[in-house]
Amino acid sequence: MLSITRNIDSVGRIVIPMEYRSVLKISANDPLDISVDGDSIVIRKVSQGCVFCGEASRRLINLNGKAVCEMCLGQLNRSDKDTN
Repeated sequence: MLSITRNIDSVGRIVIPMEYRSVLKISANDPLDISVDGDSIVIRKVSQGCVFCGEASRRLINLNGKAVCEMCLGQLNRSDKDTN
């Protein structure tokens, strides 16, 4: 496992090395989950999934800023037709 040491700046920031960002395909403004596990800080890339079913492997469509998979979008369209 590759280990790189970084210092925290005066306001608590740390730079994630480019090598790690490249491997994990992390870009500017990507959400990251930060948690504590014992005496470790764990940073994980948040994998975005459908807001309805959570599925991340299907093609996602941006619907008013929310990720929706094609299957759930189809169900929404069908239920909209049922109410009209």
